[in-house]
Order: sequence, then C-alpha cells, then structure tokens
Amino acid sequence: MAATEQTEELDEDLVCPVCLDLFNNPVMLECGHNFCNSCISTVWASEKGCCCPECREEFPTRKYTVNRLLAKIVAKAQKQQDKTMGKTCPKQKPEHIQKRTQCLEHEEKLKLFCQEDGQLICVICMVSSKHTGHSFLTLKDAVSKYKENLRSTLDSLEMELKELADLQSNQEQKILEVQNEAHSVEQHIMSEFAVVYQFLQDKEKQLIQQVKDETVGILRSMEENLRKIKKTITDIQGKLSNINLKFKEEEDYQLFLTGIKNDMKKLTVHKEQNNTCNHILWTSDLNSVMSDIILEQDDWNKWRFIIKPVKLSLTLDPDTAHPNLIVSEDRTSVSYTVERQQLVHSSKSFSKKPYVLGLECFASGKHCWEVVVGNKTDWVIGVATESINRNKDISLQPKNGFWTLILWNENEYYAQESEIKTLKINRKPHTIRVYMDYERGQISFYNADDSFHIYTFKDNFKGKLYPIFSPWFNNNGKNGEALKVCQLTI
Repeated sequence: MAATEQTEELDEDLVCPVCLDLFNNPVMLECGHNFCNSCISTVWASEKGCCCPECREEFPTRKYTVNRLLAKIVAKAQKQQDKTMGKTCPKQKPEHIQKRTQCLEHEEKLKLFCQEDGQLICVICMVSSKHTGHSFLTLKDAVSKYKENLRSTLDSLEMELKELADLQSNQEQKILEVQNEAHSVEQHIMSEFAVVYQFLQDKEKQLIQQVKDETVGILRSMEENLRKIKKTITDIQGKLSNINLKFKEEEDYQLFLTGIKNDMKKLTVHKEQNNTCNHILWTSDLNSVMSDIILEQDDWNKWRFIIKPVKLSLTLDPDTAHPNLIVSEDRTSVSYTVERQQLVHSSKSFSKKPYVLGLECFASGKHCWEVVVGNKTDWVIGVATESINRNKDISLQPKNGFWTLILWNENEYYAQESEIKTLKINRKPHTIRVYMDYERGQISFYNADDSFHIYTFKDNFKGKLYPIFSPWFNNNGKNGEALKVCQLTI
C-alpha cells in the first residue's frame, strides 16, 4: 500500500502541467519549471510574448533546456507502470475498438467502407436498403485514399503554419524596427532640445551678468555722487557752526570783529565754489538699460539657427566630377550620360563611380541644404571627407570617409554604417534635406516634403567635409533625371 502511494506521488511529479500526462521529451525553462517540448511550443505559439505557464515569469527570448535526467526518470516510471498494469490485468484493446471490428447489427466482420456515410460496414450491410446507390471501398483502399487526403491537408497546414510563422517573425521584426526608430527619433528630439536648453541657459547667465555689471557701474556713480553731497553738507554744517558762534560774540565788539574779514572771504569763496546747482540727483532706469542690452546684444540670428538651421545654397565642383557626369553651367545640377566627357584630367575627379563633390567645404558649425531627387530610381547623397579615395571602387562606409543615404531600385533606401541598414520610408521623397552639426558629429537626413526624419549618422569628424552627390547610372533611361541642389536665400 505504501509503495502504491509512493508511486502515485512520484507520478504527480512527472506530469506535465499543460497536458496533465507523463512528460514527453521534457524541457526545463529558466525559472526551473518543466513541460513537454510540444506543450510549451504550442503555448508560446499562441502568445505574443513568452512566459512560464505555471509561475508566469516572463523571458526575453524563447529559450529552454532539454531535461535528460527527467526524461530518464519518466521512462523508468512508465516501465514500472506498464509492469504493474500487466500484473493486475491483461492487455486488451479498448471496448470501442473491439466493437468496431464487427458489425453490431449482423455480427459480421467489418470489411468495407461506405464513402457516402463514412462508416465501416459488413458485406450484408452493403446490400441492405440503407446503402442503396452508395459507393464502397475496401478497408485498405479507404485507408490509402484518406491517408492521401490527410497527407495533402497536412502538407497544406504545414505550409500555412510556415507562412504564418514567417509572417509572425516579419511582424515582430517590423515592430522592433518601429520601436528602434521611435527610440532614435526620441533621442534625436532630446538631443536637439538639449542644444536649445543649453543656449537658453548660457544666454540667461550672460544677461544676468550684464545686469550685475551694469548695476555695479550705476551704483558706483550714484555712491560717488552721494559721497560728494555728504562732504558738502559737512562743510556747510561747519561753516554754519562758526557763523552761529560769531553771533554769540556780537556784544563783544572786539572779539566779533577779530578775523571777520577773513571769515567773510572764506564764506564767499565757498559760496562761489559750492553752489547747490553743482550737485544733482543721479537716477537710472534699469529696465530701459536692460531692454537695450537684450535687444542689442541678443543674437537673434543664432537663436533662429538653433531652432531651424539656416539653409545654404551649394554649388557643385566640376573638377571633381566623374567623366560620365554632366554638371550644369550654373553648377546646381548633375546628370549621367553614357558618353564620357572630354574633360581635362584632374587629380580631384572620381574615376570609378559617378560621384561629384560640392564646391563648399565645412570644418565647423551647423549647415543645412536640400537636394531635389524627383522621380529618380537610384541616387547617392551625403557627405565625404576631403581625403577619400577617388580612384577605387570602395564601400561607402564611415571608416572610408563616407556618410551617405542611398536609393536603389526605385524604392529601396539604405544607410551604410559598418553594415548596410535598410530604412523604412512610407512616402517617397521628392526633396532630401541634409543637416550637419560638425561639433556634435551628426549628419541627419529628412524628407523635406514633410520633415520626416530618415536617418542620423553619429561620428567624430576630423578635417574638411564636402557634400557628395551621385545621380547614378542612367539605367536605360529610367534614371535619366538630374539631381538638383536647391538655391536658397540665407
């Protein structure tokens, strides 16, 4: 009895919490709980995330470990259970299978399959009125037929499952891309506003210091004027005291008149030198002064530049153009031609791929320009260092001195870092805006039509940087349209 109870308790520990049967190919999750391999796969396939069905702990990836020790224990328990069952009762087929081996009505062996009714029947059933006009198959033929049907259905379901699994994987990838893109945009916004905040903080400190400096100067003048007023008051009070003292001596004529002429002379000189008109009240309208400081000193152009960078009017440098490129006379557009141009060879020109550089270069500051790409199917736009190799077909990677946005096959957009990154752009741009912040090491690309942020490179720039353009090859006339640099007023 004790052995039976122990076996039952052991069996409970060997039961899968999902199917409530003995473990089949048991696997262990990171939380330590065990499940059948097929059971946990089915559960995870029906859920968006992945967590333990028992303790609900969530995992970042669908990962588990095969529990070989538990599998051995289950196998031993199964053998023990089979031995126990063999001792208590002989093996026999279930009752419903026994009944299906012979006809309940005629007690004949079931040898045929009625296709219309989908039933096993005996030979007597075949000639009965219930099956008049029906078609029949031998059991072997019926198994073969429906096995083939099941195989076809199985293949169809497996194909559908594979397509759904691929769709699920692609959808998860797209969700991850959107999340990453949103995070990138959020970081970009935070970065841009950090510059604005820093500008405002610096401007606040500057203006406060100006107020303090201006106040110190005004107070210094006022306090000096106050000192002079106080000194004059002290002098007058002393002279008043001497005069009052003379009045007290007026009855003593001799004492009163002693030195009177000299005293009168001093009073006359004082009156001439210290007329009250020489003293004024110093005032200052500090608000007016500060208003003048803000209006005169605040660099509003710089403020507007931070909020919305000034757009530049660029021109192309024909000396750098590949021989198959035609640069317009006004140097604002470039197109590809199959006929090589008879150009004077220049060490600055590209010889392998159809590129051309801008005439302007940048080694500091913030700069913004726009390029009309129109309906072209292929192009390259971006920035390159002055030292790039112009005579070899090299990868457009930052380590080689390139930071570029690429259109390929009409609707495939790429940004090439150490690896090529595929970009999702819902609306085909007609004009691309390029924004460069040299000190912060950022080059950003936008759809100028709706200001949609496409991609941002982050690096540490050294030396001169030049805008780079390529209308790419003509592609049998499908890509013959020129790239045009917008001429903008600063």
